[in-house]
Amino acid sequence: MQKSRTIKRLFHDLRFLGVEADDEIRRGTLVMHTDDRGYFTNGKFEPERMMEMLLKTINDCMKRGFSGFRRAGDLSWAARGRQECIR
Repeated sequence: MQKSRTIKRLFHDLRFLGVEADDEIRRGTLVMHTDDRGYFTNGKFEPERMMEMLLKTINDCMKRGFSGFRRAGDLSWAARGRQECIR
């Protein structure tokens, strides 16, 4: 996984809190995506594709026996007026 500056910061902050992000990623309990992979898979924001990815991730978690799911995202690009949304 190529780490963006934000992901590197999250890794640092998690380590500060006692969480080894690399270990959790290997275990499958933590997944991180850059904007390109999470929001702009085809160069444009496609809500349907993002929802498909989210639902697939939830289903994968259930199949692996996890009892919960949590997601966080950064949509600050939308507030900056980025014109990459499909209508």
